[in-house]
Amino acid sequence: MNNKVTDSLSSPIENILNKFKIFSENGFASEPNWLKTIRENSLKSFQKLGFPSQKNEEWRYTNINSITKLNFETSSNKEFLNYSKQSIYKYIISDSYYLVFVNGKYLQNLSNPPKEEGVIVNSIKDAIKLFPSEVENYFSKNIDLEANSFAALNTSLFDSGVFIKIKENVILSKPIELIYISQNQENIPQLISPRNIIVIKNNASLDFVEQFVTNNSNKNLTNIFTEIYLDENSICNYLKIQNEVDENYHIANISVSQKTSSKFFSFAFSAGSSISRNQMALKLFGENSDTNMNGLYISTAKQLIDNHTFIEHTQPNCTSREVFKGILYDNSHSVFNGKVYVHSAAQKTDSKQTNNNLLLSDNATIDTKPQLEIFADDVKCTHGGTVGGIDANALFYLKSRGISPKSAEALFALGFASAVTETIENLNLRRFVDNLVVSKLEKCHGNISLPIIAHYH
Repeated sequence: MNNKVTDSLSSPIENILNKFKIFSENGFASEPNWLKTIRENSLKSFQKLGFPSQKNEEWRYTNINSITKLNFETSSNKEFLNYSKQSIYKYIISDSYYLVFVNGKYLQNLSNPPKEEGVIVNSIKDAIKLFPSEVENYFSKNIDLEANSFAALNTSLFDSGVFIKIKENVILSKPIELIYISQNQENIPQLISPRNIIVIKNNASLDFVEQFVTNNSNKNLTNIFTEIYLDENSICNYLKIQNEVDENYHIANISVSQKTSSKFFSFAFSAGSSISRNQMALKLFGENSDTNMNGLYISTAKQLIDNHTFIEHTQPNCTSREVFKGILYDNSHSVFNGKVYVHSAAQKTDSKQTNNNLLLSDNATIDTKPQLEIFADDVKCTHGGTVGGIDANALFYLKSRGISPKSAEALFALGFASAVTETIENLNLRRFVDNLVVSKLEKCHGNISLPIIAHYH
């Protein structure tokens, strides 16, 4: 069956409305009333908003017309390709718990969830059945679904994902990794809508990974929404790896809520999909909370990689640090739009935001827009961005040591990338990302060999 392509925006939206009707009669007919109401209201919001266009200031630099022309299926009765532990081994980060999903469907037989005391891990469907009131306490609490089209679409149609709760004073011994595999099915583009809720209670700690990969070429759209809630003195180290094939599409909303003295460290690595967008919104609700948000994107061919971040300081004496770096090749296009918003009550805020970009093609394009909105008078906030190529003197230095021009450029790019991957605290997670970076850069520079990345700590 061929991809269904339309010439107007209305037909894909009508298709989604029809899928919602079918889904409401089958997939979530037994769900609690509060969730049915949220789904219905979210669908109304999506219907009102439609898919965002470049007339929307938040989407000014990101053209998603190729997404809006596709009629996506929301589920399939076809069997998945055969998977074994050997076939997914390359995606498993050493010394971690892991849960495997294919087109959003949880494959329990291939997963290794944690069984430690004080840790709850359930599929989102099971969590709604087992403890609906607790899920209700956290579900969609810190996002405006009337203003976010893709979040509203996810909320109306999600049928997979996880609920993770780390109880008070629990320090999980290993990271929890969610492996999302996108798979082609009869050349029909699939809409994959995972929904994750992560709750870390007082004095607890969690290392958490989301990894997105592709089994074969397709035009699937992954539209994921992850909510993370940090209670007092809790810690979350969050790693996202988006490495799907160039034919895919990827939209992600990540909402983070921080209470007093909590710490959130994140790293986003983006190197796949035709169009991808990470939209991260952090709200520091508690005094003395701390956020470090970092990322690396490597775009090639005609890829569009978009990172939108929003850090909201609502209380005094909080700190935020943000560093995103991009390496652009060919005719690719990347977008960085980072905003730090400081409320009038958030005195003594200390915030720094940086976006650096390395352009290795005359045809590559970057739109960078770091922003500050400050309504407090006793703060220390800075922001900045850079765009440029390889320094001619540095390149000459490497060439004068007998290094070929191609290898010299690749080594420079590797050094540029390693300066931000070193912010990943967990050594196993850092090594995994470093290896992905080396592999990607080797391919970008003609399959040359590059050394492993060595960090000083």
